[in-house]
Amino acid sequence: CLPIYEKLQAPYTPRIAGNEYTNLTALSFYQIVTTTQKLKELNMISLSKRFLVHCLIILVLVVLVPAVAVCGGKKEKPTEPAETTEAAKEDMRGGELIRGVSRVHRRWDYNTEPVWFAPQTMQRIYSNLIRFDPKDGTTIIADLATKWEISTDAKTFTFTLREGIKWHDGKPLTADDVVFTFERAKNPPKGLNFPRLSAMKLLESVRADGNKVIFKLANPDVDFLQNFAGAWGIILPEHVVTQEGGLNGADRIVGTGPFVIGETTLDQFMTTVRNPDFYLKAPDGSPFPYLDKVTTVSLPDPEARIAAQQTGRVDITSYDPAEFQNATGAFRSIGKDKVDLQVSALAGVNYVSFNASKPPFDTLEGRRAAYLLFDRLRMQQLSRLPTGEDATMSTGFLGTVDPFLDEVPKLWEVAKASREAALAEGKALAKSAGLTGFTLTLQATPPFFPEIAQLVAQVYEDAGIEVKLRVLDRVARTAAKNTGDFEVGLDTPNVVLPSVSAFFREQYLPGGREAFAAHPPQAFLDVYNKLVATPDGPEREKMIREALKITREEWVPVMPFGKQVGSAELIAKYVHGRTPGTGQWFNLHWYHDIWIDGNSPRK
Repeated sequence: CLPIYEKLQAPYTPRIAGNEYTNLTALSFYQIVTTTQKLKELNMISLSKRFLVHCLIILVLVVLVPAVAVCGGKKEKPTEPAETTEAAKEDMRGGELIRGVSRVHRRWDYNTEPVWFAPQTMQRIYSNLIRFDPKDGTTIIADLATKWEISTDAKTFTFTLREGIKWHDGKPLTADDVVFTFERAKNPPKGLNFPRLSAMKLLESVRADGNKVIFKLANPDVDFLQNFAGAWGIILPEHVVTQEGGLNGADRIVGTGPFVIGETTLDQFMTTVRNPDFYLKAPDGSPFPYLDKVTTVSLPDPEARIAAQQTGRVDITSYDPAEFQNATGAFRSIGKDKVDLQVSALAGVNYVSFNASKPPFDTLEGRRAAYLLFDRLRMQQLSRLPTGEDATMSTGFLGTVDPFLDEVPKLWEVAKASREAALAEGKALAKSAGLTGFTLTLQATPPFFPEIAQLVAQVYEDAGIEVKLRVLDRVARTAAKNTGDFEVGLDTPNVVLPSVSAFFREQYLPGGREAFAAHPPQAFLDVYNKLVATPDGPEREKMIREALKITREEWVPVMPFGKQVGSAELIAKYVHGRTPGTGQWFNLHWYHDIWIDGNSPRK
């Protein structure tokens, strides 16, 4: 694999080809249509009846299908491919898929890595109790657990395990492995930190009962189920992890997933081979996965990724949210006859954070002024690519996890029709609070932080607020944020779970990301405590609306302004089964049902 890795660093020479933009997917029908309308204006796509039908199908699958199955138990249904002949079925099996990404795994212990490098490289080795359906990224389906139940008080979660599952080293998986995994997550060994498993500290107990595992929470939380489905909810083998040194090398990477670790080098590449004992069956009755091998290669330079895709040395290339322009440009260059461009909604939010220990942000008046003065639609306009595509979307406090995301542009403080009135109220509050300007502290790297900060400063300056930028390196910026050495900050968190309650808890509530945010009012806490114990439905929707209203009018912990459109992938035409889904960036990297046809150079 090392020669492959070295060859993939070749320079990229662009060429002009097709200009049609396909497979666009976002969080809602509203964003699909509005983004497509914009692309139509740019002569990049034609709005055919067929496309609108596809949009309606996406609306049904992504928006109307319930996000979480509160109680499972039915056998999972594999993705059904179109009817094929016996010869075609045979053709679905075999071959190698190579995927080029900006970074691969940097550590052997998956759970110590808080960013996407780990799941995009190693997720296919492991299994969860449950997982997010690759068709939409939000529906929960079975994995190692065949069914799950939530108690009426939303404090007890019971999972029933499959029989006969084997680890890749041949040893049987047991309920004790599951208990060990989550006890370790709740209480990490000395010297280790599991940032993406902090929710496990909410566990009161976890125990095995035959082939069942029972989790108990101290407080109710319906959305807690999602933690078991997320990218970091992987199950680990106790007999391996407890060896001296723990997960300290490739030989300790043992899972039950569709692929087994092969050759690998940290920060360079990882090859995985088909697990012959994988437990899920394809529609034809034979075991998944279809592919013999999957290799992930680190190509930090996006031009190197594009060159590798253009010359057929890789089959899929992935582009960070900040590389959206690279992806769209590469798609035009390589041509729609050779690749598809898929865009998956990114779960998260970009916001300006207020230090509520410093005036004028220690008052609601000061925070509300800064909130009303910021023009989100103007920010979205300034963020557009040179070719005119929207690179971001406007969001509220819940970012792209917001179930009412399509209503954000209609909010009184956001909508064009009422923007002048909102601005006038913001200026009056600013005058009363003594807000004339502030210093915005941000991180110097990656480069898109300064770029976003400059746009934020421009929007505020348009409203009469002077903004000074304070650019720090990563270490200094982290120290400033942790000690409160800032007035206003810039943050762009991505989240793993499409959970409303987790979003509030992890970002804004005490103990969350924003340690110096204003404390929530009691009215919010009253609603929130009811919300976490209420299953999906009209009553919960009403509570979410009320929580958001209180956040906008009585709290204002941050100034949310948008999020990148999503993560992008260029996929060779001979690759089948890869579908875009919400949160794909973290959660959808199993590849068990992806297959390649005979046009692949590696088939």
